[in-house]
Amino acid sequence: IIQFPDKSVIVLNANSSITIPEKWKKNEPRKVVLRGEAYFSVTKQTNRQQFIVKTSKGTKINVLGTEFNVYDRGQEDRVVLASGKIRLSATQNGKNKQIEMQPGDFITVSAAGDLSHRRVDPDLYTAWQHNKVYFDNYTLREVGMLIEQQFGHKVEFSGRELAGQRITAFLEVKKAEDILHTLAETFELKIIQQENTIHISSL
Repeated sequence: IIQFPDKSVIVLNANSSITIPEKWKKNEPRKVVLRGEAYFSVTKQTNRQQFIVKTSKGTKINVLGTEFNVYDRGQEDRVVLASGKIRLSATQNGKNKQIEMQPGDFITVSAAGDLSHRRVDPDLYTAWQHNKVYFDNYTLREVGMLIEQQFGHKVEFSGRELAGQRITAFLEVKKAEDILHTLAETFELKIIQQENTIHISSL
Protein backbone atom coordinates (compact mmCIF):
# COMPACT_ATOMS: atom_id res chain seq x y z
CA ILE A 1 0.00 0.00 0.00
CA ILE A 2 1.30 3.45 -0.95
CA GLN A 3 -0.21 6.51 0.73
CA PHE A 4 0.49 10.03 -0.51
CA PRO A 5 0.49 13.27 1.50
CA ASP A 6 -2.83 14.22 -0.16
CA LYS A 7 -4.41 11.04 1.38
CA SER A 8 -4.64 9.26 -2.00
CA VAL A 9 -3.91 5.52 -1.70
CA ILE A 10 -2.57 2.98 -4.22
CA VAL A 11 -2.74 -0.77 -3.55
CA LEU A 12 -0.35 -2.73 -5.81
CA ASN A 13 -1.02 -6.34 -6.81
CA ALA A 14 1.78 -8.93 -6.97
CA ASN A 15 4.55 -8.40 -9.56
CA SER A 16 3.41 -4.83 -10.18
CA SER A 17 5.31 -1.55 -10.06
CA ILE A 18 4.49 2.13 -10.12
CA THR A 19 6.70 5.10 -10.99
CA ILE A 20 6.00 8.38 -9.20
CA PRO A 21 7.88 11.70 -9.13
CA GLU A 22 9.79 12.70 -6.00
CA LYS A 23 7.53 15.70 -5.56
CA TRP A 24 4.31 16.95 -7.15
CA LYS A 25 3.98 20.63 -7.95
CA LYS A 26 0.76 22.21 -6.69
CA ASN A 27 -0.47 23.48 -10.04
CA GLU A 28 0.52 20.46 -12.16
CA PRO A 29 -1.26 17.09 -12.53
CA ARG A 30 -0.19 14.27 -10.19
CA LYS A 31 1.24 11.73 -12.67
CA VAL A 32 2.11 8.05 -12.13
CA VAL A 33 3.09 5.21 -14.50
CA LEU A 34 1.82 1.67 -13.80
CA ARG A 35 3.06 -1.76 -14.85
CA GLY A 36 0.92 -4.65 -13.61
CA GLU A 37 -2.26 -4.10 -11.60
CA ALA A 38 -3.28 -1.59 -8.95
CA TYR A 39 -6.33 -0.22 -7.15
CA PHE A 40 -6.45 3.58 -6.82
CA SER A 41 -8.36 5.62 -4.27
CA VAL A 42 -7.71 9.22 -5.31
CA THR A 43 -8.56 12.17 -3.07
CA LYS A 44 -10.16 15.14 -4.79
CA GLN A 45 -8.15 18.34 -4.29
CA THR A 46 -9.67 21.75 -3.53
CA ASN A 47 -7.77 23.23 -6.49
CA ARG A 48 -9.16 20.41 -8.74
CA GLN A 49 -5.59 19.18 -9.36
CA GLN A 50 -5.77 16.21 -11.72
CA PHE A 51 -4.36 12.73 -11.06
CA ILE A 52 -3.15 10.93 -14.21
CA VAL A 53 -2.35 7.22 -14.46
CA LYS A 54 -0.48 6.02 -17.55
CA THR A 55 0.03 2.33 -18.40
CA SER A 56 3.09 0.86 -20.08
CA LYS A 57 1.04 0.60 -23.32
CA GLY A 58 0.16 4.30 -23.27
CA THR A 59 -3.45 4.16 -22.04
CA LYS A 60 -4.12 7.29 -19.99
CA ILE A 61 -6.63 7.66 -17.15
CA ASN A 62 -7.45 11.23 -16.11
CA VAL A 63 -8.86 11.52 -12.58
CA LEU A 64 -10.24 14.17 -10.23
CA GLY A 65 -11.36 12.10 -7.22
CA THR A 66 -12.48 8.49 -7.46
CA GLU A 67 -11.77 4.78 -6.94
CA PHE A 68 -10.80 2.47 -9.81
CA ASN A 69 -8.78 -0.59 -10.78
CA VAL A 70 -6.21 -0.70 -13.61
CA TYR A 71 -4.88 -3.94 -15.13
CA ASP A 72 -1.84 -3.53 -17.39
CA ARG A 73 -0.71 -7.03 -18.33
CA GLY A 74 -0.64 -9.21 -21.45
CA GLN A 75 -2.14 -7.86 -24.66
CA GLU A 76 -4.62 -5.36 -23.24
CA ASP A 77 -5.33 -2.83 -20.50
CA ARG A 78 -8.47 -3.21 -18.36
CA VAL A 79 -9.97 -0.38 -16.32
CA VAL A 80 -12.89 -0.78 -13.90
CA LEU A 81 -14.46 2.26 -12.23
CA ALA A 82 -15.81 1.74 -8.69
CA SER A 83 -16.90 5.31 -7.89
CA GLY A 84 -16.60 8.86 -9.20
CA LYS A 85 -15.76 9.66 -12.82
CA ILE A 86 -12.65 9.29 -14.98
CA ARG A 87 -11.70 10.08 -18.57
CA LEU A 88 -9.85 7.30 -20.37
CA SER A 89 -7.70 8.05 -23.42
CA ALA A 90 -6.14 5.67 -25.95
CA THR A 91 -4.45 6.15 -29.31
CA GLN A 92 -5.73 4.22 -32.34
CA ASN A 93 -4.14 4.68 -35.78
CA GLY A 94 -2.57 7.94 -34.62
CA LYS A 95 -5.92 9.33 -33.40
CA ASN A 96 -6.72 9.94 -29.74
CA LYS A 97 -9.95 8.30 -28.52
CA GLN A 98 -11.56 9.31 -25.23
CA ILE A 99 -14.37 7.91 -23.14
CA GLU A 100 -15.95 9.26 -19.93
CA MET A 101 -16.39 6.34 -17.53
CA GLN A 102 -19.21 5.99 -14.98
CA PRO A 103 -19.21 3.70 -11.90
CA GLY A 104 -19.57 0.07 -13.01
CA ASP A 105 -18.00 0.69 -16.44
CA PHE A 106 -15.42 -1.90 -17.57
CA ILE A 107 -13.21 -0.79 -20.47
CA THR A 108 -10.61 -2.91 -22.24
CA VAL A 109 -7.99 -1.27 -24.48
CA SER A 110 -6.23 -3.53 -26.98
CA ALA A 111 -2.60 -3.07 -27.99
CA ALA A 112 -3.94 -1.47 -31.21
CA GLY A 113 -5.97 1.08 -29.19
CA ASP A 114 -9.42 -0.51 -29.71
CA LEU A 115 -11.84 0.31 -26.88
CA SER A 116 -14.46 -2.16 -25.69
CA HIS A 117 -17.08 -1.28 -23.04
CA ARG A 118 -19.48 -3.19 -20.78
CA ARG A 119 -21.13 -2.92 -17.36
CA VAL A 120 -19.88 -5.03 -14.42
CA ASP A 121 -19.92 -5.34 -10.64
CA PRO A 122 -16.68 -3.50 -9.69
CA ASP A 123 -16.31 -5.50 -6.45
CA LEU A 124 -15.55 -8.64 -8.45
CA TYR A 125 -12.64 -6.97 -10.23
CA THR A 126 -11.10 -5.49 -7.09
CA ALA A 127 -11.44 -8.69 -5.00
CA TRP A 128 -7.72 -9.50 -5.47
CA GLN A 129 -7.08 -7.10 -2.57
CA HIS A 130 -8.78 -9.70 -0.34
CA ASN A 131 -7.01 -12.79 -1.80
CA LYS A 132 -9.85 -13.55 -4.21
CA VAL A 133 -9.85 -13.77 -8.00
CA TYR A 134 -12.66 -13.49 -10.53
CA PHE A 135 -12.24 -15.28 -13.85
CA ASP A 136 -14.72 -13.59 -16.18
CA ASN A 137 -15.00 -16.02 -19.12
CA TYR A 138 -11.20 -16.36 -19.13
CA THR A 139 -9.42 -18.85 -21.36
CA LEU A 140 -7.20 -21.33 -19.52
CA ARG A 141 -4.26 -19.60 -21.20
CA GLU A 142 -5.33 -16.33 -19.47
CA VAL A 143 -5.64 -18.19 -16.16
CA GLY A 144 -2.14 -19.57 -16.76
CA MET A 145 -0.85 -16.04 -17.41
CA LEU A 146 -2.38 -14.89 -14.12
CA ILE A 147 -0.64 -17.74 -12.27
CA GLU A 148 2.65 -16.73 -13.92
CA GLN A 149 2.17 -13.05 -13.01
CA GLN A 150 0.87 -13.57 -9.47
CA PHE A 151 2.93 -16.53 -8.31
CA GLY A 152 5.98 -16.62 -10.60
CA HIS A 153 5.41 -20.15 -11.99
CA LYS A 154 5.75 -20.94 -15.71
CA VAL A 155 2.56 -22.62 -17.03
CA GLU A 156 2.56 -24.93 -20.08
CA PHE A 157 -0.50 -26.53 -21.75
CA SER A 158 -0.49 -29.75 -23.76
CA GLY A 159 -2.36 -28.18 -26.69
CA ARG A 160 -3.93 -25.04 -28.12
CA GLU A 161 -7.45 -26.47 -27.82
CA LEU A 162 -7.03 -27.08 -24.08
CA ALA A 163 -5.52 -23.63 -23.51
CA GLY A 164 -8.52 -22.10 -25.35
CA GLN A 165 -11.20 -23.58 -23.06
CA ARG A 166 -12.99 -21.00 -20.93
CA ILE A 167 -13.92 -20.66 -17.27
CA THR A 168 -15.99 -18.26 -15.16
CA ALA A 169 -15.29 -18.60 -11.44
CA PHE A 170 -14.92 -16.61 -8.23
CA LEU A 171 -12.28 -18.17 -5.98
CA GLU A 172 -10.49 -17.54 -2.71
CA VAL A 173 -6.81 -17.81 -3.59
CA LYS A 174 -3.77 -17.75 -1.32
CA LYS A 175 -1.48 -19.89 -3.48
CA ALA A 176 -1.33 -21.17 -7.08
CA GLU A 177 -2.56 -24.62 -5.98
CA ASP A 178 -5.96 -23.11 -5.06
CA ILE A 179 -6.50 -22.24 -8.74
CA LEU A 180 -4.94 -25.43 -10.12
CA HIS A 181 -7.17 -27.64 -7.95
CA THR A 182 -10.29 -25.93 -9.35
CA LEU A 183 -9.03 -26.30 -12.94
CA ALA A 184 -8.21 -29.99 -12.41
CA GLU A 185 -11.68 -30.75 -11.04
CA THR A 186 -13.62 -28.64 -13.55
CA PHE A 187 -11.84 -29.80 -16.72
CA GLU A 188 -10.55 -33.22 -15.59
CA LEU A 189 -6.92 -32.24 -16.01
CA LYS A 190 -3.60 -33.77 -15.10
CA ILE A 191 -1.33 -31.20 -13.47
CA ILE A 192 2.37 -31.89 -12.86
CA GLN A 193 4.73 -29.39 -11.27
CA GLN A 194 8.46 -29.76 -11.98
CA GLU A 195 10.50 -27.20 -10.08
CA ASN A 196 9.04 -23.85 -11.22
CA THR A 197 7.13 -25.14 -14.26
CA ILE A 198 3.52 -26.37 -14.20
CA HIS A 199 2.49 -28.78 -16.99
CA ILE A 200 -1.27 -29.05 -17.65
CA SER A 201 -2.82 -31.75 -19.86
CA SER A 202 -6.14 -33.58 -20.27
CA LEU A 203 -6.63 -36.90 -18.47
